[in-house]
Amino acid sequence: MQTSGNVVRGVVRSLLAKHPGAKKVGIITHRCHISEIEQLEPFWMERIARRDYFRSGNDRASNAWLNCDLLLVLGTPRVPPSAVRRALIQIGKLKDAGIDGKWRSVVWEGHTLDDDLVQVEGLGYAVPAWAEMHHVLVRSLLLQAVGRGRGVIESGVPVVVVSNEPLGLPFTAGELVPLKDDSG
Repeated sequence: MQTSGNVVRGVVRSLLAKHPGAKKVGIITHRCHISEIEQLEPFWMERIARRDYFRSGNDRASNAWLNCDLLLVLGTPRVPPSAVRRALIQIGKLKDAGIDGKWRSVVWEGHTLDDDLVQVEGLGYAVPAWAEMHHVLVRSLLLQAVGRGRGVIESGVPVVVVSNEPLGLPFTAGELVPLKDDSG
């Protein structure tokens, strides 16, 4: 969510350039990035058929994304501490729910399609129960967005995910690039 509009637009331009055949592109991202995407030049905007944000409702329950020929999922949905705490209470982890989860920088590992190991920096909780529950909630939101492409059916839409959340999906070789804001 803290990524600048310049970087968001650059990522969209780059992905559209890598997929020149996609003429009706859908984008699911953070609410704050929708207006930044709308500032793209007409050359790029004419290819964007749909855009929505995480937790809007349309990122989860709409078949309208099937009218797209490419879906971009940009960013990592943020889940507030209150949602993590509520979920911990719901599964009976009252002691864990009553403490601070200690939000901090974390590093996790993933594999490329060539099975090379890659380290990714992100944010997460230090307390294991909080980290696990946060991961479950965020992963669920991201996989719901990915699911808009309906990849399990023949008429599904290809989906590209740009996130620093471990989903268990392989990285495309040579395309894992850390994004840095102009501000550092």
